[in-house]
Amino acid sequence: MNPLTNFVPNTIALGPNGGGAITVDRPAGKKVLSDGALETTELVTLMRSYPSTDASWTAIYRNLTNTTMGNTRLQAFAICATVAP
Repeated sequence: MNPLTNFVPNTIALGPNGGGAITVDRPAGKKVLSDGALETTELVTLMRSYPSTDASWTAIYRNLTNTTMGNTRLQAFAICATVAP
């Protein structure tokens, strides 16, 4: 794994047309510079990805179907580095 990247894979259930979120925290002593997110099905879309705090990044997903999607594997990651003051 790249030492600059912190991955958070997660499996969540998404209700009909519902949403869910994954938050990735930065390693101690690092700053979040950027992010990314992946979904494993075309039935889910990434709605928003944003810095939720100075130490974390959140990705919000939406189920595009009218049925519950259980055990949906989603991933969020943060690009982190040590930043001089």
